[in-house]
Amino acid sequence: MHGIQAGASIRGCNAAKISEPHQGTILKKPKPKEPTFLQIVHSLLASFFGVQSQANMDRDEQYIEKHGIKIYIITGFILVLLLLVGLFVLVQIIVRLAA
Repeated sequence: MHGIQAGASIRGCNAAKISEPHQGTILKKPKPKEPTFLQIVHSLLASFFGVQSQANMDRDEQYIEKHGIKIYIITGFILVLLLLVGLFVLVQIIVRLAA
């Protein structure tokens, strides 16, 4: 009985017994954690450049459905404002150096 597992039926069948996962075991997906403020900032910066991963998009979508979009909008406006101020300062530095 070489190659046949113990407990396999030999009568009229040449198939070996296939081990099955435990019945009644339910595989639960881990609850997705809510994103931290830094993860929200990271998601918004990634979306500015269009390089957001699908996993992050799904996480953000679940958070928005549960808590609303307000934190994303406020954070997005702050990031855009910081970007504009940064560009203004950079242009002012370049203009003063060029003069």
